[in-house]
Amino acid sequence: MKLRISVLLVALVAILLHSAEYTTANSICPQENCLDSTKCEHFVVGATCPRSSDTCCSIVKSEHRTHCHHFAGECMDTCTLSLRHAVVDCPSDKVCCTLV
Repeated sequence: MKLRISVLLVALVAILLHSAEYTTANSICPQENCLDSTKCEHFVVGATCPRSSDTCCSIVKSEHRTHCHHFAGECMDTCTLSLRHAVVDCPSDKVCCTLV
């Protein structure tokens, strides 16, 4: 009986610590999503940016997308032309490809 209670307590503490870590990790906005609010389609509530004048964008308006993650993409060696995007954050030997 004591073993069951101990196992339950350990499991409960692990769950609480994981939840606290997840909450903390979500409170900092990725640098490429910290923009002027006029550049955002949707916002992340409660996320912080280094500059207080910036807002954390959940979705960046299409005309302001400059990073591969804005296109739900990854920097890869190659992909079909219809999935490629011009971005500023991929190395020169890689292209940004939307993941499907």
